[in-house]
Amino acid sequence: ELACRGVWPHPRGEVRHVAPSALRPQLVFTVHNNREGFGATLWDLGEGEGAPGLQERCRLPLERGRVTEVVWAPDGLGEKAASLGEAGAAVWDLGGGRPVKAAACSAAEAPGHLAGAWDPHTPTTLALSTPAGIALHDNRSLEQVAELSGGHATWARGLEYSRALPHALVSCGDDCCFCVWDTRKVSRPVVRVQAHSHWLWAANPNPSHPGLIVTGSSDTLVCLWSLRGLRDAFKAGGEPAATCEGPAATFDHHEDSVYAVAWSRSNPWLLASLSGDGRVICHRVPDACRYGLLL
Repeated sequence: ELACRGVWPHPRGEVRHVAPSALRPQLVFTVHNNREGFGATLWDLGEGEGAPGLQERCRLPLERGRVTEVVWAPDGLGEKAASLGEAGAAVWDLGGGRPVKAAACSAAEAPGHLAGAWDPHTPTTLALSTPAGIALHDNRSLEQVAELSGGHATWARGLEYSRALPHALVSCGDDCCFCVWDTRKVSRPVVRVQAHSHWLWAANPNPSHPGLIVTGSSDTLVCLWSLRGLRDAFKAGGEPAATCEGPAATFDHHEDSVYAVAWSRSNPWLLASLSGDGRVICHRVPDACRYGLLL
């Protein structure tokens, strides 16, 4: 059962993206749009029942152009976050009370950087989507160190690293496909799956079982995919050998495009999806899929 624990008015206008901090859950970034244009603001929700509610902590001094999302840095890098958008990407140090730009890179062409993901196993690596592919950057300078190509026919709208399998990056895009990459092998993905009948907005690997991936699409469906042989494909000297025989489960409870999917941090068999009509639905991995992974 889902319970609403609070509702706060958002004084910055339309909310386009929400990014809570994994280290300090009371801190939340929103990407917003109003008459002044796009922006990104860090809010403090407070702690406990007597908290005053949404309190502005700082606003990123972004350059002009659309902002798509903010990505928090993983453990070990302190209070840092990266902003992505039409103008490019920037890494911000938030520990001093006000944001300080630590590094930046300009986008080569429109629409800029639509998505990004910080590598939890190698925190100095930040993956960014570009019209040409997926670029890996050193976040200390935001210099590009590698480019992944041969996966998507268009730009990637979603990027997520696997917490259970080092070097594994999952991407999805407008070509209705998702790809799993070994970031040490940049010429082609380990596996590419034609997943939906319309654009994919999100693809997220399970935090405990890297071969279990959930996707959300404009076709209103949430799908679970079980990739066989994925760990073997990442072994030293291994060749792409992961296979997928269709969705392990399909959830059709939404009536609008599904823009976000997320796994529970405490239970690897629970996930949630968010659609354009504002509905949040929790799903449970079917028993048949669970037993297939465990046995």
